[in-house]
Amino acid sequence: MTKKRRCRSDQATSSRETASKVERKGMMRYAAAAEYLGMAKGTLANSISARTGPRSVKMGRSRMFRQEDLDDFIEEKLIETERLEKRRAKRRGRAVMVITCANPDLFLISTLMIAGAVLLLFSFLHTQ
Repeated sequence: MTKKRRCRSDQATSSRETASKVERKGMMRYAAAAEYLGMAKGTLANSISARTGPRSVKMGRSRMFRQEDLDDFIEEKLIETERLEKRRAKRRGRAVMVITCANPDLFLISTLMIAGAVLLLFSFLHTQ
C-alpha cells in the first residue's frame, strides 16, 4: 500500500482551511471581533495599527482577540465617553449667561443709551 503524496500548495491550502475552521476558546478573528464591537473590519484594523484599539495577539498571519479584551476595550471607551461628556457640560455651563428682563425693549434701549453715554464721555476726555 503506497501513500499518495500531496504537493506543497495542496498542503498549504489544507492547513489554512483547517486553521480557519478551528476556533480557539474565547478567541476571535478580525471579522468576529469587529462584529462583536459593532464596527467595520477596516475601522478595527485602523485602530489596531494606530495602537488605539483593543488588545490583541498576532499568531502567524492572523490577529486574534480575546473576548475579555474586547469587553475591557468597551468599558474603557464608556469611561472615556463619560469623561468627555462631563468636560463638555462644564464648558457649556461656564459660557452661558442668561439675562431675563420683564420688558426686553426697555432693556435694549437702556443698554444703547448707556453705551452712547460711555462713548460721549470717552470722546470728551480725549479732546481735552
